[in-house]
Amino acid sequence: MSPEVIKLAFMLMRHDGRIRVGSLLAAFAVILAANGAIRTWRAFEQAETRRGYNRLSEEAQFLAYRVSSLEETLSGLERELEAKRLLIEKLDVEIRETSGKGRLEALARRESVGKLYNFQAEDYREMHRRYEGEVANLRTLYETLNRLADELDLPFREIPMKAGEEPP
Repeated sequence: MSPEVIKLAFMLMRHDGRIRVGSLLAAFAVILAANGAIRTWRAFEQAETRRGYNRLSEEAQFLAYRVSSLEETLSGLERELEAKRLLIEKLDVEIRETSGKGRLEALARRESVGKLYNFQAEDYREMHRRYEGEVANLRTLYETLNRLADELDLPFREIPMKAGEEPP
């Protein structure tokens, strides 16, 4: 080959190389821009997840407080029901052992205490149903919080097994 052809081939090869490098640089710029957009989107998504996590965490604390309050109310109702049950037993013994006016008074007191006991027992059942629903909601909320904590790489939070336990 003549030196002019070699020089022309070298120049063409050099020119094609620039074209290849230019397209590679353009592709690299597109990749960098896409990577930046993805990082921005992930940062936005993570901030949104963090806000949701914080909101659910506050809601869980409020719900845990309500569950604790319901637990205390149930405990008080249990004590009252037990006291009324013991009073009914005492009145039953008094009814068996007495006669006349004392027996009639004991029967009237037993009937009124029995009605009050039944009303409180119904209140207790209703309160217990509500308590069970709140505990189920709280457990679901803690599971959601743990899933979000995994997404945010936060430390693991133990789900309390009893409603009266301190929330994590």
